[in-house]
Amino acid sequence: MAVAPGQVMSLTCTVSGYSLTDGSYCTNWIRQPAGKALEWVGCICGDGINCIELTQPASMVVTPGQVMSLTCTVSGYSVTDSSYCTHWIRQPAGKALEWVARICGSGSTYYSDKLKS
Repeated sequence: MAVAPGQVMSLTCTVSGYSLTDGSYCTNWIRQPAGKALEWVGCICGDGINCIELTQPASMVVTPGQVMSLTCTVSGYSVTDSSYCTHWIRQPAGKALEWVARICGSGSTYYSDKLKS
């Protein structure tokens, strides 16, 4: 279904194996415009946590070994709360979404093999 800018589209979703109001889960929304790669839209969590999309101000290219810093604002939780982990997902130009890392308030970190040197 194609929707013109400014139009509203409603979706009905049925989930199984968990409840949308269960604070242990978040439901992510991903779309794929015709002829384009997947795009992350947002998420809704049962415990009221809000997920946001980080948009960098300009395109950046870094070579292996260079450091790139991003700033992200979260709402609904603290990144230092050991009950939560923050996942990072990137989308290289013209390519599909790619999981990058999980950084938890407890201090544990997990990185994609693509980032390991």
